[in-house]
Amino acid sequence: MKQMNLLNFRNLILLLIAFTSGIFLSPKWTIAIAAWIHYTVLLRFFRENNWKGFLIAIPILTLSAFIGQIDVIPLGVLPVFVMMLIGNTVGLLPYIIDRIMFKKLPDWCTTLVFPTTYTCFAYLMDMGPQGTWGNSAYTQYAFLPILQVASITGIYGINFLMTWFASFINYCYEQNNRQKKINSLTLLMPATLAATILFGFFQLNKNSQIKSTTSLATISLENLAVVKTMYECETGTPIDLPKYFAQSDPIVTEMQKGMIGFMAQPDAPKFKPVYPQMDQILDKYMKATRKAAQSGAKIITWSEAAIINIKTREQLYEKQIASLAKELEIYLFFPTAVFHPEKVGKEDRFIENKVLTFNPDGELVNTYFKNIPVMGVEPSFPGDGIIPIIKTPYGNLSPIICYDADHPNLIAQISDQDVDLLVVPTGDWKAISPYHTYMAAVRCIENGVSMQKATSNGLSAIINDKGRILAAYDFFEDEEVKMIVHKTPIQSSNTLYAVTGPMFINLVFIIFGMLCLVALIPIKLFKKSFALTESI
Repeated sequence: MKQMNLLNFRNLILLLIAFTSGIFLSPKWTIAIAAWIHYTVLLRFFRENNWKGFLIAIPILTLSAFIGQIDVIPLGVLPVFVMMLIGNTVGLLPYIIDRIMFKKLPDWCTTLVFPTTYTCFAYLMDMGPQGTWGNSAYTQYAFLPILQVASITGIYGINFLMTWFASFINYCYEQNNRQKKINSLTLLMPATLAATILFGFFQLNKNSQIKSTTSLATISLENLAVVKTMYECETGTPIDLPKYFAQSDPIVTEMQKGMIGFMAQPDAPKFKPVYPQMDQILDKYMKATRKAAQSGAKIITWSEAAIINIKTREQLYEKQIASLAKELEIYLFFPTAVFHPEKVGKEDRFIENKVLTFNPDGELVNTYFKNIPVMGVEPSFPGDGIIPIIKTPYGNLSPIICYDADHPNLIAQISDQDVDLLVVPTGDWKAISPYHTYMAAVRCIENGVSMQKATSNGLSAIINDKGRILAAYDFFEDEEVKMIVHKTPIQSSNTLYAVTGPMFINLVFIIFGMLCLVALIPIKLFKKSFALTESI
């Protein structure tokens, strides 16, 4: 193919489209179709340019990603920029491999190079501590029929479809330029896409198993009054916190001075005003819980780390929660962050980020520690990697916490455990809301479970086993008590994901390996050997 001048107008247009569509992959401004456009135009650009084109693309794509990820990643401006520079440079690898291989293959299989390479790359990247953050499959939440394929392949089937589409469109464009017919085998792509969409509509209208019809409640309250008091006690001056602030805002570092001081010396006389504030927050949550129970709620959860406490005082609060659950005859999920003062400044981990489950008899039936703390941000003790199952008259319930839901391999253990409802206390921030709730909804699709998600600084939701949000509440509304009380069927369904998900990604790796081998065989010899040149 004729090499184009790097300053060619069409090249600039392709990069401009890639730049713009890349921004709209951000959790802040997600547009579903942007991913399909982004991969298609970038593949066109890289197939038409040499290594100089790659060098020009790196800063442009880095800037696009930086605009999209600033405030999303809970780090300062410079670390985020460096991460985006490294990520986008490494992220060109699938395009480089496609550029090297697509001319060395028979035209009928060139469409498979980019999707297999990209999907393998995405899978390997998701094995890192960030989990599936950054995986473009989540951008498709607005089109639930496409997402239903996750019940078979997981999110990587969606990655494969989007990048296969990009490769197919580029193939059709190239064949038209060469005035050649389209090989019939490449039409497998649009046929698969159509079949996936039809399957999705079928799944969305398919009846699920209903264990019970029960009122669920989520409760989230602002607890910054405790943090403000800690700061004022530590520094002697008040701190004015804006209504919304990003985790990358310098005010977060400033605010933490009070928390660190309190955690290290909670018994210091200067921190006496903190405890009435903690008690007041607990009292507000208990009042809201009574209100939800009066409205019929039988399963109630608060948001992640709803109550901040220290180890020596936790039993005091647990007794109150146990009495409340017994009084109201409810299942109450109590998320709390408990500090170990003796470990502050001496060990890397000093917080128990956990959720305690109390039954209608007031018994503590389970204590779940957040299995995957956010690396570099959250100094909490990890759990044992096991998701518990709590048997109730309303179905089998399983608690997890926030970031745990971003790791499909962790959640997959419930697929064959007859779990009906995931209870997910969560703490977000404005830049990732409601996107983070949509991410969690994909776990419902994969594993065929319903979800009850209570979120501070984000979108709380009741979600069915097809990923559809049945009821929601935005934390950034003006009401002091952010609450959902929703009577809903607790639905579950059998999915193939636990078995076929790993099989699918293994198949993609195998196909990629086979393409690499075929690329080493002269094309003429390959065509003679397999006689697969029939075209339409």
